[in-house]
Amino acid sequence: MMLSRSARRVGAGAVAVVAAMALTAVPAGATPLGQTSLGEVDVTKSGHAVTVPPIAPCDVTADQQNSSKGTHAYGVATFGAGTTTCTKDAGAKTAKMQASGDSFDLTALVAYGGPEIRLSSYSASCAATATSTTANYEFHGLQGVTPPKPIPVNYTTTVGPADHPQARLTFNEVIQADPNDGSVTINMLRIELFPDGDGPMSGEVIVGHAACSPVS
Repeated sequence: MMLSRSARRVGAGAVAVVAAMALTAVPAGATPLGQTSLGEVDVTKSGHAVTVPPIAPCDVTADQQNSSKGTHAYGVATFGAGTTTCTKDAGAKTAKMQASGDSFDLTALVAYGGPEIRLSSYSASCAATATSTTANYEFHGLQGVTPPKPIPVNYTTTVGPADHPQARLTFNEVIQADPNDGSVTINMLRIELFPDGDGPMSGEVIVGHAACSPVS
């Protein structure tokens, strides 16, 4: 496994982070060749479901590009405009998935004294060949939480009281198939609301998603 990252600060209190991971892979058809989306929402608030299915999804075997003018999940989060692309070069045996969003704003915690978590832009992508897969992410203008630089793979932090967190955030979430067939999934950010299960809301928000399998 090889891992490289770089980070730079953009303006006061804003951070841009780029990461790339290369994974040894064995071609297999156990997972989709490639798909991506700007994110999704699956939250229950005061007993009511607040859901947004994958935003601007694309799949390398079907819709190969998509876009969104913006999406609002009432009382939870707002996603700005964004685009997704899913491409494959059969001759070169390569594929690439890319999701790029203009902004993101989590407001779910504000009513409970928590932070408003914002991004001015973000992206998640992955690429595949016959022998390897890579996963990448980038974000700018982060407010409301301060992760380390560089951000480790699957870095998790909480906001709110340590004994009763309002949210658990996982940056650079990289998931490999089990058993490992060489496929990889990356979520730029996963936010679990009141993860102890006894808060006014529950569920999760994903920001920037991409998945790739080796190209056969």
